[in-house]
Amino acid sequence: MRLKIFAKIGMYVSNILQLKSMLTTKKYNAEKGIFKESIRQARFFKLILLVFVFSILLLVLFRVSTTQIENDSSALFTTLNRVAVLILDSTSSVSAEVYDAYEDVIELSIAVESKKISASRLLVFDHYLPEPVYTNNDEKKLYMDQFQQYATSIKNRTYAYLHSLLVVVYVFLGFMSFLVFILYFLYKSMNESINSSLAIIKDGINMIDSRLNMERVDTFNVPDDAPEEILALNHAIHRIDEDIELDQQIDTIESYGSISEMLENLASALDDLIPMDRIALAFNDNDGRVTAESAYVKYKKVWLEPGYFELLSKTSLNMMIATDNGRIINDLPQYARQNQISESTRLIIEEGIRSSLTIPLQSNQRCVGFLFISSCELNTYNQFHLKVAQRITKRLKHRFFHEYLAQELIAESANSFVGLMNERDNETADHITRMSLYSFTIAKNLSRKDFSISPGFPREVLWFAPLHDIGKISVTDNILLKKGPLTTTEFDLMKQHVNSGLKIIKRMNQRIYSILNKSVLQTAEDIIRGHHEKYDGSGYPNGLKGREIPLAGRIAAIADVFDALTSKRSYKEAFSFEKALNIMEQEMEGHFDPYVYECFHDSLDEVREIFRTHQEDV
Repeated sequence: MRLKIFAKIGMYVSNILQLKSMLTTKKYNAEKGIFKESIRQARFFKLILLVFVFSILLLVLFRVSTTQIENDSSALFTTLNRVAVLILDSTSSVSAEVYDAYEDVIELSIAVESKKISASRLLVFDHYLPEPVYTNNDEKKLYMDQFQQYATSIKNRTYAYLHSLLVVVYVFLGFMSFLVFILYFLYKSMNESINSSLAIIKDGINMIDSRLNMERVDTFNVPDDAPEEILALNHAIHRIDEDIELDQQIDTIESYGSISEMLENLASALDDLIPMDRIALAFNDNDGRVTAESAYVKYKKVWLEPGYFELLSKTSLNMMIATDNGRIINDLPQYARQNQISESTRLIIEEGIRSSLTIPLQSNQRCVGFLFISSCELNTYNQFHLKVAQRITKRLKHRFFHEYLAQELIAESANSFVGLMNERDNETADHITRMSLYSFTIAKNLSRKDFSISPGFPREVLWFAPLHDIGKISVTDNILLKKGPLTTTEFDLMKQHVNSGLKIIKRMNQRIYSILNKSVLQTAEDIIRGHHEKYDGSGYPNGLKGREIPLAGRIAAIADVFDALTSKRSYKEAFSFEKALNIMEQEMEGHFDPYVYECFHDSLDEVREIFRTHQEDV
């Protein structure tokens, strides 16, 4: 039975150890409980066996001892009877037969007494049998009385001894039976405990196996009053299952082409594990700057936006790089009062963030960025949340960084196209920069008002607004570089730059889609398609009207017109800031989306600052 139980233990423990080795390099110590149980059971079993063997040996010893005493006593009693008969049959004088029988009695009496336990007490005879010396019948009768007293005494003493010995044996057997019963009860309880542990391991393996096979998982629990080792084993199995489930949830997160969507999906996957109102990424560059890349927030008021950067040396993040440890701040306002904080920290406090959890992103033995998880409540995070966040970061850090690189490559590709255009277009690089920043400002302020707008949308507008006139690469120089207004025919040819640009970007987008299964250049297409359309339907190339025009196109249309009015061209002088606004409001009624234009008007302070800091060289 014991070998069978140990065989089961070995099999199940071997299975769970192999499973844990496959799942993670982290060692779980849950199997210690089952080994402790098996060791205890083995000890109890050995103890019961030893008690049983000891009892058998004592009983054998008692039996051997009592058997010898019984045999000697029987011989003694037979001899005593024979002596009594000889004395009665003898004459008035002692015969040789009587004397010989007397010596046999003395010898057997000593043999019986010497075999008794506590012989030192029992050998003190209550009666002494003198030698048979008598010469007449009176002396014979007197000796016979002495002999009978002696015989009665030694018989009584022997029977009393055997009775007491029997009592001792019964008491000993009772004690041993009680002890065996207690040990058996403990053994049975331990056996039930180890069977419970085996059942937990079996159920745990089945649960984890179902989890690995993406099947329906039947969870199990043990009573709260179960032994400590069983509770610890149950806890360890559930932790393994939770880790597998978390890894599977992380693996299902789609991130291709959009870190913003990746963060949104990650926030949804972690909703039951880590409380959060904001999750964000920032990346380091070779110039020592840390730039806010993207964020997913559950509130509307956002001040720390994508694209904001600071010198890493000016932030407290710099201290985390050397240690590679995460950081928990559960009272940001108090932290700000006690420490010199960065502008980015001040901005998230302004947003209402009160607790923060920060994890460095390590890739190729260097810190490439940080993952921020934040809450609007005080004292939100603990070491469990930090551990989960670190696990997530280790699983996703390469995907984070690769997606960041992919986005940067797309943005740089866009800039390369723009650079190519600048070599032959009469519009300057400053126009491209201003128009992109105007578009970004409008999109950013729109996202603050309209919560349905993706957090990554303003950043994409910033990236792809420079591509709005990429199709002009197909326009001939005599039209593109012409001094003065274009003829109707020339203008019709110029209008084709929209479709040419769409063709270029669509081809690129389709190629990326075939690889990533995601349209990462959709915003670029929307900007190119819609930046010459008008809200009243009088624009080109397709005469789209109202909301038929993509939002990115409606934004770019306002930014492009405003910068064209305030810029100098070969065929016109630049209008002033106020003059351009007057023209847009009075002479271009129906051209722009009223809601987007209102947002543009509300952003004039930022627009004016961009206009001031990005003037063209005269």
